[in-house]
Amino acid sequence: MKIRTLTILKKTGIILFLVSFGMGADFIRSQVTLGGYLLESKDASEDKPVYQHESVKLNLAKSGFAFNGAYRYSDLYYIRPSSYQSRNRLAMAELSYTIPQNWLKLSAGRSFVPMVDRALFYDGGMITYKMPRQFSIDAFGGWQVPNIFTEQMFDFDPDRFTTGGKFKYTGIKGVFGHVDFLKQGIDDNGSVGLELGGELPKRITVLSDAVFNFNTQGLSYIDLSSQLQVRKYDQVRVLFSWEDNDIDTTRYYEYLVNAAHMKVLAGYEMFFNRHLSASLDYGLLVYENFVGHLIYSHFHAYDAYIKCKSKFQSATNDFDVSGGYELELFRRLTLHAGTGYLSYELERDSKRKDAYYIESGVEVIVLKTLKILVNYEFLNNTTYNSDQRIFFGCYFNHFKRL
Repeated sequence: MKIRTLTILKKTGIILFLVSFGMGADFIRSQVTLGGYLLESKDASEDKPVYQHESVKLNLAKSGFAFNGAYRYSDLYYIRPSSYQSRNRLAMAELSYTIPQNWLKLSAGRSFVPMVDRALFYDGGMITYKMPRQFSIDAFGGWQVPNIFTEQMFDFDPDRFTTGGKFKYTGIKGVFGHVDFLKQGIDDNGSVGLELGGELPKRITVLSDAVFNFNTQGLSYIDLSSQLQVRKYDQVRVLFSWEDNDIDTTRYYEYLVNAAHMKVLAGYEMFFNRHLSASLDYGLLVYENFVGHLIYSHFHAYDAYIKCKSKFQSATNDFDVSGGYELELFRRLTLHAGTGYLSYELERDSKRKDAYYIESGVEVIVLKTLKILVNYEFLNNTTYNSDQRIFFGCYFNHFKRL
C-alpha cells in the first residue's frame, strides 16, 4: 500500500511540474482524468474488484516552441482493445519549434501522423516546410510504437524503422490535394496514398482517395464519393469504391478476411428542422462470385437517436440496431442512456450469434474546469460473456492564454 501511495504521489508531482512549466507559455491546455473501474467479468486480467485508470494530456506553446503530451495508465488491459490501453502507454510526447515566419517546423519525440491509409504513432522526428495558402511538405522518420498488447514502451529495433512523407496542395480556393508515402519496417515495400477533393458550384462536394501498395504491386483500394446539397441542409450521397482483400472484425473482435470487392452506395439525409433528421443509405457489395448488400439508417430527434445497420457480405452477415438519449438538467447535470442489439453470423462457423449491451451515465459539472463522471455498462455476448463495469472518476480541463 505504501509503494502504491508513493507511485501516485510521483505521478501527481510530474503532472504539477508539467503544468507549472507551462505557466510561462503563450497558452496552456491540460486535461487530467483520475478514476477506476468496478468490473465483473470472466475475462478480467486480474482477480480484484477495482481497476485503476488515469490519463493526462498537456499542450503548451511559447515563442515558437510547443509541447504536446498524452499519457494513459490502466490496470484493465488486454480486454476489448479499442477501449483500453496497455499498462503504461505514453501516447504522445512531442516537442516542436516553428520559426517566426512560420515556413519551417521541426519536431521530435513520440508523434502521430495521419496518412491516407495507414496513420501511425512513431518515435522519431519530422521536418515541415510550408508556403501559406499554397502547399506544405512533410518528411519524417522513426520507429513504430509497440502495439497495445506488449509491456514495452519503446522498441528501437532497426528492422522496424519507418520513413514517410506528405505533400499537401491548397493553392486553388475550394480545392485540395494530398499525396503521401509510407514504408513501415524492413519487410514493407511501402505504399502511396492520394486524396483529391473540392467544392464545385451548386453545392456539390467531391472527394476521392486511393492507395497503391508496393508489396502487392497493385491498388489496395480506390474510393470516389460525392455529396449534393439539395434544399437548405438536405444531402444526397453517392459512393463508389473498390477494396482488395482486407482483415475486418465484428464489433466484438472476431476477426475475418473480407475478400476483394466493389461497393456502390447511394443515400439521402433529410433535415425536417434543426432538431429532427433522418437518413437512409443502400449499397451493393460486388464480389467475384457473390453480390451482397448493406443498409444504413439513422433517425435523430432532439437528444435521442436510433441507428440501424444491415450488412450481408462474403464472410459474415449482421444486423445491428442501437439507440440512446441524453438529458441535460440545470446546465450542470447530464444524464445519458443507451442500448443496442447485434445479431451476426460468420461464414467459417455458420452459427448465428446474438449480443446486446446497456449503458447509462451521469456527468456533474462541479466547477467550470472540473467534472465528475459515473458510467455503467453491461454486455452479454459470446466473447465477453456477462461483462459488467462501472467507471467512476473526475475530469479536469484547463485552458488559459497567457
